[in-house]
This record gives sequence, structure tokens and C-alpha cells, in this order.
Amino acid sequence: MDNYLEVAAQDKIPMIEVLDHLVSEERNKQEASLLATRMKFAGFPVKKRLDEFDFKFQPSIDERVIRDLATLRFTHNAENIVFLGPPGSW
Repeated sequence: MDNYLEVAAQDKIPMIEVLDHLVSEERNKQEASLLATRMKFAGFPVKKRLDEFDFKFQPSIDERVIRDLATLRFTHNAENIVFLGPPGSW
């Protein structure tokens, strides 16, 4: 924080921008800490991320569909998720 304040003073950054930046940084750190705590308490055996998933290993999964679902666009558009594949294909 001291380094940031020193640079902000040298660059004559308005105090409101400095405060906004510092509050944003604190909020991001708190959110990251909460996520880490939730993941720990969830007891998942392995930590995996979508960007680590090997879609080539499971070719029946359409990567475009999964990545689109991950954007949560359907929630913003108030849409339902409908899968029209054959029974048992998921």
C-alpha cells in the first residue's frame, strides 16, 4: 500500500481514485479468501477448473456448449437450459 500511495502522489492521482483502487483490491482479496475457504470446506477430492478439462478425452461433450453455459448467459436472458440429445447421451 505504501508503494501505491507513493506512486499515486508522484503521479498526482486524485484521492478518490486511490481510495477506489484500494477498496477494490481489498474486496478482491476478501472474495478470493472466501472462495478458498468454501472450496476447502466443500471437501472436493481434486481441484479442477473448466479450462483444465480435456474435451478430447470425452468427445461426446460439445466444448462450445459447455463454454457457453459457463458464461451464464442463459441466466441474464432468463432462459431455461434444454438438452435435445438422445436419452442417456449425457
